[in-house]
Amino acid sequence: MATFNNTHDIESSLENALEDLTIQNVVLESMECESWPGIERERQEVIDKIRRLKDEVKRLRLEIRNKRHDDLRRSAHERSLSSPSNGTSDASYLDAYPTPIVVFTNTQSHTVMD
Repeated sequence: MATFNNTHDIESSLENALEDLTIQNVVLESMECESWPGIERERQEVIDKIRRLKDEVKRLRLEIRNKRHDDLRRSAHERSLSSPSNGTSDASYLDAYPTPIVVFTNTQSHTVMD
């Protein structure tokens, strides 16, 4: 199993796997009417390869989705770190870090998280 550094590499591998899958489906279809000794073994090998390619396509699609999700999450985190801390930035930053409100009474103080 290959390890990919960026989404482009994964997409390229996915494209190759889809192309191989198409080729193997054509090969299997062309064997449909064949009837020579050993054809069943050949068909089974092609079917097995198609299954492996389908599994690879699923894995690559999942990896692309996860990588994009991670990239979006990292980008949002970087934006939140670069936003000003004066409370005038986006609401998600404010939701993540509530501002404490101190309430004074005659006898004691209480801190309430807004």
